Amino acid sequence: MLLNKNIVLEIIRTNFSEQVEFESAMRVMDMYGYELEDIFDFPVDYAVLDSLGEMEIVEYSVAEDEKTIMGVLQLESIVEGYVHWDGSDEYWGSGETVLGFNFRFKAEDEKVSEFELWPI
Repeated sequence: MLLNKNIVLEIIRTNFSEQVEFESAMRVMDMYGYELEDIFDFPVDYAVLDSLGEMEIVEYSVAEDEKTIMGVLQLESIVEGYVHWDGSDEYWGSGETVLGFNFRFKAEDEKVSEFELWPI
């Protein structure tokens, strides 16, 4: 299979977009306070993923078995921040951030499988 960054990105978009969105939402929910403060310039208690924007394959490589493709994926995202106030959660605002992930999948005979994605 002939590959370049655009083809790898299209494979991920076409076959694994739901998993990418799920893992992105989990990454945002797991962000630490200092990460959230960098996004919102104010301490927020937690954030949730609002939307994903542009995706980019930063780098990729093909393993020696010539079936495993691995690399780094970056996603622009909009996140919403919330604070606990007077016993309820109050919307603070939204901000932009870039999420980075390592990825790996198998590509054999025009079939792709075994997609894995984990935060950098």
